[in-house]
Amino acid sequence: MIVYFVLFILILLAIDIYISILRNRKRIRVFKEATLQSKKINKPLLVIGSPNSGFWNKNIMTGYGCGDLCTDLIGCDNCPHSIKGDLLDVLTTLKTNEYVIFESCVLEFIDKKRINEIKKQIQRVSGGDYYQVRIGSHIFPLEQPISQFGL
Repeated sequence: MIVYFVLFILILLAIDIYISILRNRKRIRVFKEATLQSKKINKPLLVIGSPNSGFWNKNIMTGYGCGDLCTDLIGCDNCPHSIKGDLLDVLTTLKTNEYVIFESCVLEFIDKKRINEIKKQIQRVSGGDYYQVRIGSHIFPLEQPISQFGL
């Protein structure tokens, strides 16, 4: 019985690693698209979500860069131009159609009461030049607080 349990855990781990690889490949591709658009239309690139946080980015490989400006609640370590702070507060200080925006796996963690206002601000600041990567499939449900898993 213990063999089946260990096998089950190994299969789950392999699936999670596979999904993480796919997500990182998407980050690389979408960040490249956002960077090209930024250069094409001569608008700076705002990155929402530190390229140096999260398990994969910290320990395996970073899937995207800092852009011209990076913003994150905990800050964007190693980015030359960054704003540490609440996303809605940061976005409301930026001009309309000022940036191409790249956002990776941040909106999943935003309070649902604020998400619509944040999306409106992203649309306003980006003027529609918005590139995003969603977490998608994941073994652990994101709606549950991480503390419930003992982490």
